Amino acid sequence: MGLLKRKEEKTEVISVRVPASAKAELDELHQRAEAGGYDLAASMSEPVVRIIRQIGAELREAAASGTDPLRAVRTQRRSDVASPINGTPSASSLQRGAVGG
Repeated sequence: MGLLKRKEEKTEVISVRVPASAKAELDELHQRAEAGGYDLAASMSEPVVRIIRQIGAELREAAASGTDPLRAVRTQRRSDVASPINGTPSASSLQRGAVGG
């Protein structure tokens, strides 16, 4: 059996918005855990890391299958707009024949 132990990874604080009722329940659990000598933050850390990794895997899967939500949203440029802006059609819309007359 080895005596050397790995250093634990440095921890950081994150903020997550939850319903007020869940926050109140978490505060109560924190008080009860502290009174019982338990570390609630350490208990919650592992499940949060699992959720983060699962979300990352799902997003990578979506990107690979072509259903990436970030790729599904396409920003619209002014030159893509078919209707004239300020009554003057853009040159690119005229070239595409987008402005009817």
